[in-house]
Amino acid sequence: GLSKTGPRREKIVTTYRYYHVSVLFHGGLSNDLIMEYGWLFVLSCWLWSAWLFYARVRGCVAIFGNRSVALVKISAAVFALAAPGLVMNFLTDHMDAADPGFINVSVVSFDAATVAMMQFFFVQWYIGSRCMPSGSNFVAFTASVSAFLAISLVKIVDHAQALKNQAEGPAFEWCAWRQALDVAWYLSIILIDRTHVMREYAPLAEQHCQDIDIDLMSAEAKTERVHLATEGGDGDREAVDAVTDEMLENEWVPFVKCPDEDVAANEKLGKAVADAFEGAFRRVACPVGGPDVDQGWTLGVLRATLEIDEDGICALHPQLRAGFFKMPRKYPAIIRVHCTDACVARMSIRVEVPDDMVLITDEDGGGDGIAYGRHADFMMAENLKEFWGVHANVIKALLETLNEQSGWKRLGIALPWFFQIVRLVALRSLYARSIFKGGQAPITGLWGKEYYGGLPFRLGPGACKWGLLPRQHHPCGMAGNPLSVLDDQSMPELERSEMQRGESTSRYVAGAQEWLKEKNAVFDFAIQVATDQEHDLVNGEAVWNEDLSPYLPVGRLTIHKGQQLMALLRDQEDKNGEHLRFNVWNQLSAHRPVGPTNWARKHVYARRQDLRAHMNGVSKPTLCPFLTA
Repeated sequence: GLSKTGPRREKIVTTYRYYHVSVLFHGGLSNDLIMEYGWLFVLSCWLWSAWLFYARVRGCVAIFGNRSVALVKISAAVFALAAPGLVMNFLTDHMDAADPGFINVSVVSFDAATVAMMQFFFVQWYIGSRCMPSGSNFVAFTASVSAFLAISLVKIVDHAQALKNQAEGPAFEWCAWRQALDVAWYLSIILIDRTHVMREYAPLAEQHCQDIDIDLMSAEAKTERVHLATEGGDGDREAVDAVTDEMLENEWVPFVKCPDEDVAANEKLGKAVADAFEGAFRRVACPVGGPDVDQGWTLGVLRATLEIDEDGICALHPQLRAGFFKMPRKYPAIIRVHCTDACVARMSIRVEVPDDMVLITDEDGGGDGIAYGRHADFMMAENLKEFWGVHANVIKALLETLNEQSGWKRLGIALPWFFQIVRLVALRSLYARSIFKGGQAPITGLWGKEYYGGLPFRLGPGACKWGLLPRQHHPCGMAGNPLSVLDDQSMPELERSEMQRGESTSRYVAGAQEWLKEKNAVFDFAIQVATDQEHDLVNGEAVWNEDLSPYLPVGRLTIHKGQQLMALLRDQEDKNGEHLRFNVWNQLSAHRPVGPTNWARKHVYARRQDLRAHMNGVSKPTLCPFLTA
């Protein structure tokens, strides 16, 4: 820094997601402990910035190529290794600006960090020039990077000259041109952030593939082209398929292929979890007609339309264009909105499936009372990007522990799974707190929330998660109780559930109904493709890094205006919604649920529905009355 004489420390922080690091301000803190923690935070931000940019490029290795990914990896490593140089002056015991040794350490360390920033910014510009050369900000981004590089060179040369002459007098005196240079340097960093082409970049978007000359022809067209190159199509079919697969791998973002699952083991575990659940259900069974806390309370059942867009399909790898995402199409649907424990909102979608699509029950011959007609179910909950249940084995151990009466037997069941059970309980608490920010009730209404499925499903040979992203801002309009009140474990369970039911109804129903009087409620239907081995298909709580694969809109769900939230339920004389028995295994074969926890859901949901039907005297329907009416 060249602003003033005296002890100085440069604070390095990330200013926009994964993009870069900027020198924000000069100045010192009198408290060395605060300064130490500040530098630890600075170092963490520096290293995090380097890793995130590398992760984004690594996720698109098929687009950029291995050499570009290696270049970014080396650049990020150099950038990260230069970070410790920034704390050299802090590690100096006596911060004396008149000490030549201190001046040398401080300035050389700062210049080393500046060189690291220069090369890292240049590599980011190079990557930007490959992925977004026609972006609206590319010219401004280029100018900003060029200005930063030029000013940095001037600063480094000035530093070198000052160090050479420091024996003759004060090395760094304040002067107007140096101050102006510092200001211009800061501004160039801010402009790099504001004009960064990566702001406009989505790894799976079709237009970016076109920018780097990727041919977006279909897999069938590629196969035909290879056949023409093999003597009129008389070549080896296996060789043709191999060439086609190689083309696709080189021109599209890679995806994780679903491994074969042990069906017998998953079925056995799923039934064991369902048995443990039944024990828990009977232990805390609600009275006839009463609320089932975990099942929740229906707030509305409405007609909707799910439309899959051509643009969304074109952004998918050709091999992943399966099931609902094979071709553009509209599907009639109904949605059920309900709330559960702590007033967490859920949205379930039942889509009418045409006869030309293959359901899981078409292959398996039905079973376990899952399917009622030709329907596919999507079950989502507010902010549920990851499922807190960890693994089906852990859920089974927790339920069996709670069901056991003997203290010693409880200990024997829980001990092998102790840490996983603690993790499950902690993750469930963190999930609730992610909705109740600061412990306060969320301020968004039903049509302004994000809903996610939490667990993976097949996407042809690959896997994905799905979610609903609102296209409208829908405030709740009514203050709610904090989490500490809604989740007060000192209250009897039935009393607490009744309070939560009243809270959900009073906060959400009126606002949702008012919105639908004049406007549609529209959501983007988005999927997150598993593109990296870190996208775990087995453990429910695993975080799928969105820098490697963001949620990609592939269609939209429209809830039509002019409807009454409970009209369908009243028409069917089913005020509790018992006929709406959703199950994630009510699904197309191309979107079969993946992982042991999903297999457990198959049996737990069916068992719960049978128990509730028996308790309330509701017969099991053979068809869903809401889509067949």
